[in-house]
Amino acid sequence: MNVSLRCVVAACVLLAAPLVSGSAQLPATYTNPVLPGDHPDPSVIRVGREYWATATTSQWAPVFPLLRSVDLVNWTLAGAVFQTPPTWSEGSYWAPEISADRGRYFVYYTGRRKNGPLCIAVATAMQPSGPYVDHGPLACQEVCTRQTRNASAYDADIGLRTDWRRRMLRWG
Repeated sequence: MNVSLRCVVAACVLLAAPLVSGSAQLPATYTNPVLPGDHPDPSVIRVGREYWATATTSQWAPVFPLLRSVDLVNWTLAGAVFQTPPTWSEGSYWAPEISADRGRYFVYYTGRRKNGPLCIAVATAMQPSGPYVDHGPLACQEVCTRQTRNASAYDADIGLRTDWRRRMLRWG
């Protein structure tokens, strides 16, 4: 076989390869998973083959929806962190941060103390679906004046310090 014929045969084999069943996959397509309702400040974790998410609810109850997905595209409402607001609080339920550590699930969140400042609080559960138990505020703004009463820059974030092997809560 001469060189030019070999090139033609090689080109035909390469061009035909994607047509052979099982040799190539079509690219996955999906529609942007816009969820009905209001879901700002989402937080998502992976638990096994599932994804769990929660989001800000502001003044609405149930507080912090729990959403479940197996593909990050199709989501179902699986419940809420709180069916009724925590008794220590009066709204401003913002920026929940869902995380897992050693078989426990944590939702750190912002809430407003009754007649007081914004606070970072935590709720825990043994499963991502709950039920969650509220443990109340961990830290609150020091001063609550007319100007700071409406402050909004008070969100929690969880980090892991590998040198200390401890989870760290940051806020601000």
